[in-house]
Amino acid sequence: MRLKIHIPERVVFLLVALTLLPPAGAHADPGFGDDAGQFRVTYYWIAFEREHKGTRDVPLIDCEGRVLATVSDAFAREISLEGTGVLEDGRVLNLQREHPEAAYGWCFFKVDRTEAPWGWGSHVPLHPFRSIAENGHLPVGQTVFLPDFVGIPVPAADGGIDFHDGCFVVEDTGYTLDDRHIDVFVLARAHYMKLHRLIGGKNQVQIYTNSPLCPPVAEFLYRPDKWARELVKQAARARQRRHETKDGKHR
Repeated sequence: MRLKIHIPERVVFLLVALTLLPPAGAHADPGFGDDAGQFRVTYYWIAFEREHKGTRDVPLIDCEGRVLATVSDAFAREISLEGTGVLEDGRVLNLQREHPEAAYGWCFFKVDRTEAPWGWGSHVPLHPFRSIAENGHLPVGQTVFLPDFVGIPVPAADGGIDFHDGCFVVEDTGYTLDDRHIDVFVLARAHYMKLHRLIGGKNQVQIYTNSPLCPPVAEFLYRPDKWARELVKQAARARQRRHETKDGKHR
């Protein structure tokens, strides 16, 4: 149930108005679904090697101990925290499990981008602006409704803008998550900063399960392959430009 930017203004008004409703609780709206209560909200995103400077002296290894890439300490730290990262050569690595010999304690595997353009959650591909991580209270595969996110503009599959309908799916868990704590998966740190501002800087959000406002999972977990391909090619193009400059083709 994705809403495009060209939807009628009256519909946009209703969506934005919904985001201004007071937090549920004693006055929970039964039309939203089953009240699951308040959860702390944070965000996680894809790490990009090109955004980190520094000496490349930290190996990222697979779970058999083979070196997949040698990167800066800053990038090794971020990819270990966020879980998914794009190397400068275009490869996408995903955190797999703990490893006693690995930098920051985690080993990785190379992601098949045709299966999971944005990396893997708990045994399922992640979907930006749809996937959330949570430990224990919400089972993996659970669809949830977050009123605070209704009407928030997010990148669309065709390169434009969508208005979020507030529906998410629990597709991940997180080793840094506390009790009653969700982590919303976004594309980049800049998206986290924007979304956090647009929901009023809230650190707690209301969650509903079994919401009649959310369609079945298969109907709204989208694969915007167009900008996913562009996302993972950015680093490769930048690397090519640097080589061309070094070879004297472009100055």
